[in-house]
Amino acid sequence: MRYLILILFFFKTLYPQSKAKLIIDTDGGLDDYRALIIALKADQYQIKAIVCSDGTLFPFKTAIRVKQLLLSFNIKNVFIGVGRKTLRNKPLWRNFAESISWNYKNVTVTDSVFPNAVQVLNKIFDESENNSVTYLCLGSLNNLYETFQINPSAVNKIKKIVWYNSTDIISGTNYNFEKLSADYVIKNTSIPLYIIYNINNYEIYDETFYKYIKNICSEYSKALEWHINNLLPKQHFIFADELAALYIINQHAFTFEKHKNYNNVYIVKSINYEDVRMTYLKNLHNTYFVPVLFSSLYKDTVLYKPEYRSQLVKIMQKHGEDELIYGILTTELHGHLGIYSIIGVKMGIYALELLGCKRFQLSVISMCGKNQPLSCINDGLMIATGALPSYNNFQIDTMKSIPSAIFTYNNKKVKIKLKEDIYEIIKKEINILYNNFGYSNKYWEELAKFSIEQWVNFNRNEIFEVEYF
Repeated sequence: MRYLILILFFFKTLYPQSKAKLIIDTDGGLDDYRALIIALKADQYQIKAIVCSDGTLFPFKTAIRVKQLLLSFNIKNVFIGVGRKTLRNKPLWRNFAESISWNYKNVTVTDSVFPNAVQVLNKIFDESENNSVTYLCLGSLNNLYETFQINPSAVNKIKKIVWYNSTDIISGTNYNFEKLSADYVIKNTSIPLYIIYNINNYEIYDETFYKYIKNICSEYSKALEWHINNLLPKQHFIFADELAALYIINQHAFTFEKHKNYNNVYIVKSINYEDVRMTYLKNLHNTYFVPVLFSSLYKDTVLYKPEYRSQLVKIMQKHGEDELIYGILTTELHGHLGIYSIIGVKMGIYALELLGCKRFQLSVISMCGKNQPLSCINDGLMIATGALPSYNNFQIDTMKSIPSAIFTYNNKKVKIKLKEDIYEIIKKEINILYNNFGYSNKYWEELAKFSIEQWVNFNRNEIFEVEYF
């Protein structure tokens, strides 16, 4: 009970929610690739379909690229629909967009026959309850318009439309692609329509952001890094449709005002870009933490001690949600902030990433022994991996005392060991602290300072040696 109360002080809880239905409409823009990565990673949504409209690319060519992206992430059971060709003149940027691949893993699309977008939408709407579908539109509204013409009752199935377009609703690229469709949805339906736009022309893809992405070890971050590397020589980074995808994940970062002429239309008024930036990075991380008593966890920095607040925010940005959560839980249960228990957290998460498994699925043999301070690694290992003595999948080799462990999942086995130079840095600092302060309060204060500094600095992808068996 004492630990549960402690954890409650660290996190705010949200009430349980089932995954909301999401349909994505894309015209194949380069920013759509990035928006799709964001949406595909969003755990709170069940993507029912991705439909393709005429715009940056022809609908069929966009469908091929969407299929490549889904195959790269091994995502199945998402319908892909192809809309009609509606543009008389191709956009000036089409040739450039066609030159940038979406085929992150160089997969082969063997089945390139796609149903019509309207057929796909009708199927989803017919199977959905009223007011249950979020429609994320990254191009024109034509697919939706044509669906409404055939199936007027589909209007009732949509909870909201999130559309990237100019704040002047009768202008903007996506409006101009198909004006008739946009006018109909705006003027002849009562569906709440939220219009997103980069109102401050914020540039998110700077050197610092790119560095953070490179340090994230997930399939989604790798796909984004690959994409950015393809664009770096061309310096073509426009932060646009991604904002619409980020809005559906973190609506609190946006404020809106109702349109003066249309009660169902809401125009973005302000955007907390720093919050959006953190949401973007957080969303790219793998998430191994599955709460038991909580539906999800929200990190409220106000609850952190002031002396640790800025570092904990950096840890979240640099190393991800899982490392932050497990590091906090380990520290609270361990009783003090120590570098070895944090090393255990980093090692445990790294093992999950290398073996491609979830918590509680692997077994661990620790060679850290039972003598402090090295044995403190064991606490971090157990919290991060979910391997526990009670499950009979966590063992300690008492004959050894080295910062290393062997992890096994199915027929795969990996040995992870802290690099010698990192180990020497830690041992040297701890010896200095002990010689200066003994085990006084000052020792624990200085150890905490050193530990959180190295928690920020040490990248789990760089501080370990790996050996596969």
